[in-house]
Amino acid sequence: MGLTILFTSAPYAIAAPKDTYAKVRESLALVYADLGNGTASVGTAFCIWSTESESYFLTNYHVVEGANSLRLKLEYAELFTWGRVTPQGMETYPYDRRVVTGEVVPRPPSDDADLAVIRVVWRPPLLRAVVSRIVPSKTPDTELADWIAIPDKIPMLTLTGWSTEVGTSIGIAGYPTLVRETAKNLVSASPSGHFGQINGTFGVPPTYIEYDAKTDNGNSGGPLFDTETGVVYGVVELVRPSGSKVNVQNNLAIAGYKVVEWLKNSNIPFEEKEIDPQDPDNQPC
Repeated sequence: MGLTILFTSAPYAIAAPKDTYAKVRESLALVYADLGNGTASVGTAFCIWSTESESYFLTNYHVVEGANSLRLKLEYAELFTWGRVTPQGMETYPYDRRVVTGEVVPRPPSDDADLAVIRVVWRPPLLRAVVSRIVPSKTPDTELADWIAIPDKIPMLTLTGWSTEVGTSIGIAGYPTLVRETAKNLVSASPSGHFGQINGTFGVPPTYIEYDAKTDNGNSGGPLFDTETGVVYGVVELVRPSGSKVNVQNNLAIAGYKVVEWLKNSNIPFEEKEIDPQDPDNQPC
């Protein structure tokens, strides 16, 4: 009796966690909040809305509370040089937007949510360098690239208020255990990602999500995202102003439902996925 094997195509592509993290990373920003008197607060933020003229980053309020000034180290806006070919040779123009300043979007004094939005204004507009043409050089066997700068925007993460199930695979991304010396030289700081699962939720509708991915100081304000789609389920809230201890087994994130409602009430622009992010029929292509 023969064995018949049937091959069927998957209803949707499943991304590996490392591939999803690579995309999430482009939206991250390290937040360095100067509190004065030689003290500072360090945390994570991620882009929820962006154009070539301004970008909005979501984080925890306790990361930016009381800050005299804010600096953000962006993972997407890197150092590059663009230029154009002239009869005299190549004219170059350095462009560095790796570290920028931002300001907290005002919120009502009665607002007790541990959420804050940082607005970055791009003056001049955010740019990206691309090659427009290749020009032969006066030097034999060499060519010159004629670069132009075009408008660009920071990649945005999509949030959802949809309730997640226990056992859902998730990841977090941010800047854990960042020492103060590194923070002073923000360009050298690099984020990391850790993975785990949802262990439970609190409230109906949920206000907090419990998860077990390794988390530490500096992850506060970072995204809790689906490892297949990158959709954000919540905002990591590890260390609160009350001084709660680090617990890598049962960490908490502010649930997407609460985050989405807060953003809408605050009139902050963002991208929302209103359908079940785990539904195979509704996955991004």
